Amino acid sequence: MELNGEKAWFSKDGPDNDVVLFTRITLVRNLADFLFPAGLTEDDRRRIDSLVYDAFLQDDTFLAASSDALNDFSLSILSERGIDFPGRPSSFIMNTDGDTVCLVNTTDHLRLVSLTPGFDCRAAMEKCYRIDELLQNRMQFAASLEFGYLSPSVRSCGTGMRLSVVLCLPAMVFCGRTDIAEELCRRKKLEISGAFRSGTDGQSQDFPMCFFEISSGDCFRGTEFDQSAEIQSAVMLIINAERKIRAELADNKRTVLVNLVRRSWAKGLSSQFLDRSETAVITAVIRMGLETGIVSGISHSDLTDLLIKTRDAHIGYLLRTGDFSFEADVNTDSELQAERLRAVVVQEILENLTFII
Repeated sequence: MELNGEKAWFSKDGPDNDVVLFTRITLVRNLADFLFPAGLTEDDRRRIDSLVYDAFLQDDTFLAASSDALNDFSLSILSERGIDFPGRPSSFIMNTDGDTVCLVNTTDHLRLVSLTPGFDCRAAMEKCYRIDELLQNRMQFAASLEFGYLSPSVRSCGTGMRLSVVLCLPAMVFCGRTDIAEELCRRKKLEISGAFRSGTDGQSQDFPMCFFEISSGDCFRGTEFDQSAEIQSAVMLIINAERKIRAELADNKRTVLVNLVRRSWAKGLSSQFLDRSETAVITAVIRMGLETGIVSGISHSDLTDLLIKTRDAHIGYLLRTGDFSFEADVNTDSELQAERLRAVVVQEILENLTFII
């Protein structure tokens, strides 16, 4: 499922990836002299598709696809990889690394999304703003001196930028201290919610336990640099708090922690079936085991890769494209097939795990 034959962006190492899975930046832009997408005629939609496509012709690292190629299954794959969809695009353009995407005619004319592994707001912003600059050389965006970039959503007016960071906070959850993250976000006017949501509507939640998404709020609050500095300072405090609680847990309740890691490891290795929530919890607990010196032989990027590739659409892709032989009682049930295959994928990774103690 990789466009260039290399590891997916989320399979790579990044800063602070013992706590942060990935960083995402979203930029929304609208073209001058066109109605917002909700009021576009079909001809205008096609004109915008063509304008955006022509602008990207300058960069041969991007590939374009029309709406006809965007079935629900392909959208689900992209959603599971961190691309947020506020609506079905008329077309999308993605680079060969799969970490930068331009969605055309969703709630805004253009929605640029860039992702980077670990906690790296600067890298994500640089990738996204490089594309923003490329597009501004070819088209005029709707903007005003008073309101900044314009959008049908008041919250998106101004910079049009939204930063999001996805974190794994098992120590806070285990010790009942998620209030630390919630209070920091409240003080900084940031949004915090359970991470990973199913489908393209962004409503149904897969597994809030241990995984959280922290996002900047309204785009009209300050400059891009103000908004970036605000979320970076808050997330760094949360990262340090998670590490401190994790270290205290390892010092004061090490036997309890070892037991938790062993039970998660055993469940992953011995289960015939695993659902996505069970798999998520296993990866979160193993992360704690890595950083507290309980286990080795696996990396945080391996666990992020496992987490994403065992979600529903990714497992569905394997089922569609692979040739698997299931037990007779599993072969007639597609849901059981998915959970059986997920268990096999998890076991292939956990077999590399070694207990140090």
